[in-house]
Amino acid sequence: MMQIKCLLLSGIRAPFDAPEGEIIKIAKAKMKRACLSVTGLHFRLYKKSFDARRKNAILQVCSVLAEYDQPIAVSEAALQKAEARPFAEELPVVTQGTQPLVARPLVVGMGPAGLFAALMLAEQGYRPILIDRGDSIEARAAATERFRTEGVLDTESNIQFGAGGAGTFSDGKLVTRVNDPLCNYVLRRLCEFGAPEEVLIKAKPHVGTDILRRVVDGMLNRIAELGGSVQYRTCLWIMLLKTVLYARKQTWARSRRVCWCLPSGIAQGIPLRC
Repeated sequence: MMQIKCLLLSGIRAPFDAPEGEIIKIAKAKMKRACLSVTGLHFRLYKKSFDARRKNAILQVCSVLAEYDQPIAVSEAALQKAEARPFAEELPVVTQGTQPLVARPLVVGMGPAGLFAALMLAEQGYRPILIDRGDSIEARAAATERFRTEGVLDTESNIQFGAGGAGTFSDGKLVTRVNDPLCNYVLRRLCEFGAPEEVLIKAKPHVGTDILRRVVDGMLNRIAELGGSVQYRTCLWIMLLKTVLYARKQTWARSRRVCWCLPSGIAQGIPLRC
């Protein structure tokens, strides 16, 4: 027997148009057949996908969370019969250092990895410096439209470079081949900044380009509110052993300045050019 507070029931199949309440009923029936009590349990839909292999019988394939108020003893045999497993939603583990930083941390790149790295640093009080060779969302959108209508390419700020990374101008699908328990944490943070709640449930979530741009702006604003610095048109120039020199790029001209900081994260993404 093991003490469990939350169960994840998988493999729940329901008609294509079945509402959430019907899916929960199927989950309860599944637990009862495994001799698991549903008294005092709180159910909610966790993930949903579709099985369209039979066109005349398209099904929803769902996972449901069942949460107890207090941990209870459950046998492994009952869990196997109910196709359930213990569940605990994971959060990033943040380990605080013991020595004060001699300079502010630097994060290079404003794609997903850079945004989350800078956000977590800012939330821990480290006031990161976040840089990218491209522009803000608004300026990128204008440059991209100018390229589409006039054929004028801004080589520094375009569909590839700038706030949000290359994915900012995709259709907003959130697909990864990584089966990491922290994926749900990422989705929850995106919802916190404006993504629709349905991305938490769908097996292949979709935010949409217009909403995704607002989400990126929201994350950058939060970083700045917490004391971080967001620098556009800024490239990593030279990285020394313990310090970083980076160049600030202006329109049509280049100027350089030295920034003493700690290289914390290089999140340059796929479209990096040397």
